[in-house]
Formats: sequence, structure tokens, C-alpha cells
Amino acid sequence: MTPEDRAKAVVAYFPAIPAAIPSQVEAVITRAIKRAVNQQLAELEILADKEQKWAGGRGKQAKGRATKVALTVDADDATLANIVEALQPDILQLHGKETVARLRDIKQTFGLPVMKVLAVEGAVDLAPLPGFAAVADRILFDARAPKGATRPGGLGAVFDWHLLENLDLELPFMVSGGLTAENVAEAIRVTRAGGVDVSSGVERTPGLKDPEMIRAFIRAARATEELMVR
Repeated sequence: MTPEDRAKAVVAYFPAIPAAIPSQVEAVITRAIKRAVNQQLAELEILADKEQKWAGGRGKQAKGRATKVALTVDADDATLANIVEALQPDILQLHGKETVARLRDIKQTFGLPVMKVLAVEGAVDLAPLPGFAAVADRILFDARAPKGATRPGGLGAVFDWHLLENLDLELPFMVSGGLTAENVAEAIRVTRAGGVDVSSGVERTPGLKDPEMIRAFIRAARATEELMVR
């Protein structure tokens, strides 16, 4: 960590200290505060190292068994480089406000397929699709986040699947947003999507995935796929 980064961390940890250049910050904090800050920084660095090793280990376990997808939101090149190094994903899922040009730059820089997420609420939201389809390797249609949401994604909301009913798209595409074991069959039937994405629909409580709900969701999705193939 550089002296400038350390100084920024000091100011963030003790917001009462006015922002200043590193030498000025060092001059106004006491030795006790510096020891506390150094301890916090050391703990954060250890945690970051553990998380990187964990991601690498999980990536090795999944290799050859599943497609590894790295979900990002408006990540810069430095962040993407760290993700690629730690996880070695098979595809990058771009869930932010990335433009067509940004998708092209990411593909060229990292040499990985990209999946672009399109937030859908009405037919007008499909207007950018041709541009993204010309660059992306896969499209994920997700429900538009509710007004006032602090993060992207449908957050349990369902969009009108009939908007995709007559979709003419050569690229593989998936649907997401409010999917559960109870409605995934209808979502696949209407959209004829090649894949589905689920999160809150398999959670017993917010943030806590339930193994049996996951199994039920997979069974429902696979059963629908088998019926469509016949």
C-alpha cells in the first residue's frame, strides 16, 4: 500500500481529521491512532489475500465442471484484471451501464466472452439490443430495478416475458428477474430462453440460499427444457 493510499485510509477511518496530503495527515494524528490504523490496514490486507485465495480455489474446483461467470457492474480495467487473475472466469457478465463501445474494449483487452445484461420493463428497453447483440456473446434479460433501488437487477421483480415471445435473436440468451420453481417453467415456455438466472427465488431469507429450493428450481427448469425438446 502506497503512502497516499494509507493516508486516504486514515482519513476514511477517522473522518474528523481533515483531508490533506500524506505528510500533513501524518503530522496531525497521534501515535495511538496510527497504530490503530496500521492494524486495521493489516487486517484488511490479510482479508483481501484470503478472499483472493478463496476465489482461486473455487475457480479450480469449477474448472471443467461448470462455466465460471464473473458478474461485474461498471468495473474499470484494473478491477476486471484483478477478477480475471483471481477467478479465471470463462465469461464476464456486465450488469451495469456499459456501452457497446465499452463491451468491445473489454473483449479486446481481456480476450474473454462477454454477457451483457439488459434491464427490461417495456418494449422500449429492447431498442439497444441490436447494438449489444453485435458485440456480446450472450444476452441476459433481467427485470428493471425498482425506482429508488441502490443496486442493479430485478431484485425479485418479474418483467413481462411476452416482450421476448417473438424475439429474433441469433445469440444465446437467458432470462432473469423474480424467477422461482413455481414460475420458471412458464418463463422458459414463453421466451424459449436457453438459460435462466436465479438468486432471490432460491433464498429462504434474504441472502441465504436454500439447498432444497435450488434443487426444486433446477428440477422445474430441466423438466421444461425436456418437454420443449420433445
